[in-house]
Amino acid sequence: MARLPQPGGDDGNWGIILNEYLRQIHTESGDLKPSTVGKDAIQNAAITEDKLASPLVAKINAIPTGGGGGGTTQWTPQMQAQAQGYWIEYGSIPPTKTTKYGVPVIWARDSGMSQPIPVSASPPSFP
Repeated sequence: MARLPQPGGDDGNWGIILNEYLRQIHTESGDLKPSTVGKDAIQNAAITEDKLASPLVAKINAIPTGGGGGGTTQWTPQMQAQAQGYWIEYGSIPPTKTTKYGVPVIWARDSGMSQPIPVSASPPSFP
């Protein structure tokens, strides 16, 4: 069984004993072996998106099935509103109609606006 070198003992064998001990959880390059740190040792919110594997990032950013979205990986305000049964009208003047295609209209001054303004009651909720 691997162990740490003993002070005052292990003369001439410190490096061998220490390396044997470290190889239990480290690779030859010094990195931690896969699965060395278990899920219970990781604090909540300790891992940032840039440290995640690419397939997991794609899953996190994917549009949920059934929610529409046109095949992109990020929800736009337009997609969010349409998925909740609203239509966004863009322009410098608020629209006069409060419904379009049978759904309530919300107004955004320009397409770069992140939070559209409701024209009618019951605005959509944005995550």
